[in-house]
Amino acid sequence: MEVNKAIYPSRIRRESAIQGMAVSDRVDRGGYNILGWTNRRGDWVRFCLWLLGLLLSAASLAASSAERIPLVTYHIAPPFIVDRDARIGLTYDLAEFLTERSEGRFHFVVEGLPRMRVNSRLEKSSPLVVPWVNPHWFKDPTMERYLWTSGYLPDNNAVLSSVIKPIEYTGPDSLIGKSLSGVLGGRWVGVDPLIEQGKIKRVDTSSYLSTLRMVLHGRVDATIIPSPVAKYLISQERFSGYFHFSARPHTEYLRHFLVKERPDVRRFLEAQVPILRDDPRWKASMASYGM
Repeated sequence: MEVNKAIYPSRIRRESAIQGMAVSDRVDRGGYNILGWTNRRGDWVRFCLWLLGLLLSAASLAASSAERIPLVTYHIAPPFIVDRDARIGLTYDLAEFLTERSEGRFHFVVEGLPRMRVNSRLEKSSPLVVPWVNPHWFKDPTMERYLWTSGYLPDNNAVLSSVIKPIEYTGPDSLIGKSLSGVLGGRWVGVDPLIEQGKIKRVDTSSYLSTLRMVLHGRVDATIIPSPVAKYLISQERFSGYFHFSARPHTEYLRHFLVKERPDVRRFLEAQVPILRDDPRWKASMASYGM
């Protein structure tokens, strides 16, 4: 008697050609078999793991074929770099964003270095990209010494004081007779000459967090610090309500990409500038760091 295939699917055997290979495809108890994988839970899990491994291998191959571009930054304080080992921080997010946007062409790799070492790297012949910077900070106001993109992030250096003794900054002269804390090696346009003349006292610290603590504990009158750094640290350290932001910042500027010796990389980054200004995903990333 002929078997009713609709009633007994477990007895069906058929030969299939998959990619030129004959494979026995068994349907067992209403299930299926794809290249030897059955519908049993263990086999299905193994199939998923195999597929995941295949996808990861493909992603790794794509990354290895992309050209490595050093993204060298001296902005090594939060929120730009929060945790080096875990690769957490706005600069790591930026590197990932740009790598993804390049569609396999470039792989941007973050290198956090002190400013003097960044300067040394720029003197060498190897190409690199420096994010978060301004031409004036590299004595290149005409943008002829290096390749530059358009500005992609408006920013400022804030003047912070204690809410108990608030200071409104109206210009360098408004700080005469005051004491300021600042990170060792940092420069303040217009204020440095008054420090050299002894009209303003400066106390150097090792980090931006230390400068804030100096103000918090009344050891100095104020500090000048990048706004995103100040906002991030105040939020993370639960300093909200203790600091006064002057209505007028010390300086306002645009952050650009500096590109050395690679016009093609500069063209790619220039094309990303309007996206960095308006992309919802990138805006969400910045917002997560309080920017």
